[in-house]
Amino acid sequence: MKPIAGRSRNHHSGAAAVGHIAATNVGACRRLRIARAAALATAVWIGSGAAGALGLSLEIGQNYTAATTSTSGSYPPDVMGAVGPQHVVQLINGEYRVHRKSDGVLLQQTDDVGFWGAMGITPAGWPFDPRVVYDLGSGRWFAAMVDEQNPESNYLFAVSRSADPTDGWTGFTIASDSTGSSWADFPTLGVDADGVYMAATHFSFSGEWAVTGASVVVMPKTDLLGPTPSIANATLFELPWPQLARGPQLAVDLDGGGLPMPIIATTGIAALAQFASIDGPVTSPSLSGIDGTGIVNLPAAATAPPAEQPGPSQNLDICCNDSRFNSKFVLQNGALWGVRAVGVSGRASLQWLQINPDTNMILQSGFITDDELDLYYPSIAVNEFDQVVIGFNGSSESQFVSAYAVLGETIDGVTSFGDLLLLKEGVDSYEMVWDRRNRWGDYSTTVVDPADPNVFWTFQEWADFGGSNWATQVTQLLVVPDATAFEIDIKPGDPNDINPFGKGVIAVAILGSATFDVAEVDVRSLVFGPAE
Repeated sequence: MKPIAGRSRNHHSGAAAVGHIAATNVGACRRLRIARAAALATAVWIGSGAAGALGLSLEIGQNYTAATTSTSGSYPPDVMGAVGPQHVVQLINGEYRVHRKSDGVLLQQTDDVGFWGAMGITPAGWPFDPRVVYDLGSGRWFAAMVDEQNPESNYLFAVSRSADPTDGWTGFTIASDSTGSSWADFPTLGVDADGVYMAATHFSFSGEWAVTGASVVVMPKTDLLGPTPSIANATLFELPWPQLARGPQLAVDLDGGGLPMPIIATTGIAALAQFASIDGPVTSPSLSGIDGTGIVNLPAAATAPPAEQPGPSQNLDICCNDSRFNSKFVLQNGALWGVRAVGVSGRASLQWLQINPDTNMILQSGFITDDELDLYYPSIAVNEFDQVVIGFNGSSESQFVSAYAVLGETIDGVTSFGDLLLLKEGVDSYEMVWDRRNRWGDYSTTVVDPADPNVFWTFQEWADFGGSNWATQVTQLLVVPDATAFEIDIKPGDPNDINPFGKGVIAVAILGSATFDVAEVDVRSLVFGPAE
């Protein structure tokens, strides 16, 4: 959605492609942790996993505030970020910044207009609704926004030169409507082995909030990775209402596969979604499921109500009153994972889903609720072990808007979530009312670290001092096994450093699978388990 205040940004079953896009290259710019014991003189266990499945915990690593209202100048920020081998990138409304991953040091910063301007692109009006992804398969970053100034509305797209985002980017503009009668809003960004994809909802220039349809852009990845990146073989689909017209969301494929690319849009009814796909080949793509055949029943839920906050300030709007999936889907181990805010017992809560992308069958789903907090603007990430981290906002009548995360562990195909983890506590109420809505959001981002599947990062928003100020929080999250306590009953024997009396019970903790070095082991002298 368009930001406000200081930034004024604000038929048939198959879809035919509206030709190939005539666009110009505008130039380049610029663990599971293992605890090891000290060597034991006489006795120690050598083995792994003997106590059964280990529980997991989420620990906070790096945790720093990045952008603020004063550095960005936009409302809301639309919190978006990505993580590469050595860098953390945040692209929000009004600001682009690069941090060193190892310690959070800020390496590069500019406003969003300057980000695009360095590539030779002058946005029509202000750019808004950012998306950014680091693609491990290609070692590149991809970024997208849209702009709008009647009668012009464009997708803005960029690809980095390398895995180092400070090396520079190549940018492109793509007209989102060949007739110039509508503007693109809430763009989304998807990536797989074949291509990079964008989608957006369209509104009429003649009636700002009159939805007219949607658009989808397909770009072959090979064209983007050459010495001179190109979108010469890109395809634009222009779809009339109601095809994919409410928040079409794309996926990031972590399995390394190619087309089809799933598209999930809402219908305005919380219990229904439209599932569609981009089908190959990527150089001559087609769309399926856009004629109503892809309507899927979701587990029953209501639209999320406005979120409570302390004091007299108006409750917070949860975009966009249609139960859409505000953040990207993730394809991991052959399953599609997504999360959204819904209403449960009159309170904003989170609904997560795991979906079979081939059949659109819901494999499992659930709600994350709290007795006191409204939970909203979630984003999801899943690693190769089907460990799930969801980052989100939480607030209540006694809790200012704060940043949270929660960890899910999947065992035998069943995912269970633990307790909410507070990442950054809000310090003030927030009110920025526009069109009768107290604008917050419009989304957040959570990703797996490409260098370590047991490390996640989430990019969230919290309420800062001042009554109308937000700040973004970048948090590194470590998945670690819970300590499992063992007691070793040492049978009578010679005294040693750790058992000076030659008998008794020694309590130890095993974190995961480990091997312990020993001088001598006499298995006849060891009993594992609770001491008698």
